[in-house]
Amino acid sequence: MRYLALVIWGLGILAFGAWLRFSDLERQPFHADEAATGAQSLSYRLAESGDGYQFDPTHRHGPMLTLLAEPWSRAQGETSWETFTVSTLREVTAFCGLLVILGVFMLGVAWPRALLAAGFVATSPLLVYYSRLFIHESIFLMFAIPALAGMVLLFRGKRVWLGASLFGIGVGMMAATRETVAISLLAWTTAGAIFLWRRAEMLGNERSGTAKQRIAEVVSMLWKPVILAAGICLVLIFFFYSEGLRRPAGFFDFFRTFFEYKTGEGHDKPFIFYLELLAWPKLIVARWWTEGAILVLALGVYLDRSKTEQAAIGRFFFESGVVHLLVFSFISYKTPWLPSLGWLHLCIAAGAGGFILIQRFSKWKYWVAVAVLIAVMLWHGAQAQRAAIRLAADGRNPYAYVPTSRDVAGLETWLMQMREVLPSTQQQPVAVIGEEYWPLPWYLRKLGEVGYWSSLPEGSNGMPLLLIMPTSFEEVSTQLKKTHTFIPRGLRDEFPIMVAIRNDLWSAYQKQ
Repeated sequence: MRYLALVIWGLGILAFGAWLRFSDLERQPFHADEAATGAQSLSYRLAESGDGYQFDPTHRHGPMLTLLAEPWSRAQGETSWETFTVSTLREVTAFCGLLVILGVFMLGVAWPRALLAAGFVATSPLLVYYSRLFIHESIFLMFAIPALAGMVLLFRGKRVWLGASLFGIGVGMMAATRETVAISLLAWTTAGAIFLWRRAEMLGNERSGTAKQRIAEVVSMLWKPVILAAGICLVLIFFFYSEGLRRPAGFFDFFRTFFEYKTGEGHDKPFIFYLELLAWPKLIVARWWTEGAILVLALGVYLDRSKTEQAAIGRFFFESGVVHLLVFSFISYKTPWLPSLGWLHLCIAAGAGGFILIQRFSKWKYWVAVAVLIAVMLWHGAQAQRAAIRLAADGRNPYAYVPTSRDVAGLETWLMQMREVLPSTQQQPVAVIGEEYWPLPWYLRKLGEVGYWSSLPEGSNGMPLLLIMPTSFEEVSTQLKKTHTFIPRGLRDEFPIMVAIRNDLWSAYQKQ
């Protein structure tokens, strides 16, 4: 009965996590990063012109997002920019998010602890929200799973060659996804060194010798497998960044990105941004938002003072997660999805810490503690449902970062209707004036010819339709105030745009 209960619990967690990730994927408007970094890059990969996709070391991260999306997109018959659908693209990353939940069980954490950890991973609002967007995050986390599993095997000194292979494959695939793999390696090296010190102490309890001798024993056991892991990692980086050996220079482009990547403006945040986002309670939209229970439960790994492997593994996940968050906190450039991998570590540590906590109780107190842990997961699941589905495009949602306005979907329909009613508007391109216009190209992709200018081009007085970005409002309103009618619309949260329609066409449209 006990094992049956554990199986039912695991299946329930998986089903709930799947519902949170796949439910109503089309409801949220397409984010600017999904359109520019994801969909447009995929369209280059699928292009029939022969140019195809090419990694840009200054922007848009690695090729793995489009590589994984390509076969699924082809299977759905969506092979061009105009034919892509939101659901098909987001299903790719949602499925990767589901695999992350399953992957918790291959990390060397004892089953009761893994079941709790899987529950926290499945319901974390942060992990749910960014699994539902067509960005690199859930893919990055998915490939971190084999890297972590391999690392645990290496630390334990068991099946070290398998561990090295898994670690090399995982890190190589993470590098093919996003350049922040370097921060993960820093965090793992720091927490791993502490883990190996603990392991040396454990060996000291079992055999004689100085601490220096025990550390030397651990190092002598691991240095060859680590070289194997590094070799596998470099081979994978070379293969994926060279586009299957077709463009060898892409291998060097991967390393260039650490020096040339352009982060853009407007993303500087204070040091405590991630702590406030994830742990500090916030009353927003008549609801309390916090995942602070994860942090509290994760601290429970230190209640187990034993020098067992399970205790050391729990502490490794906590310490590695903390180092991830600290490094990202010291970097002024911040977005809410960057700490996702660090938070995954803390969710796993919370599973271990939660199990340690409930083991300290007996009889009815034990079941009360179990009920509290289940209540935490349900509370997180309710937050995730509000964040990722009900309020996904609400700027007040703490997880919604510069969300696309729902108004932009209506803008697409309205402009298409106008061009059908007024055929003369189809004779010239729709003009987009200004900067920072994403995800507008996604919503204009079926509208015919669209031109993009940083400032008003010659002959703009005769253009039928113009979409004006805020930085160009003053210039455009001065030059076109006598020839065009201006109608405000929304593009992103607190980012209005202006639709300028030539006066004669606007009068004709109103008469229809």
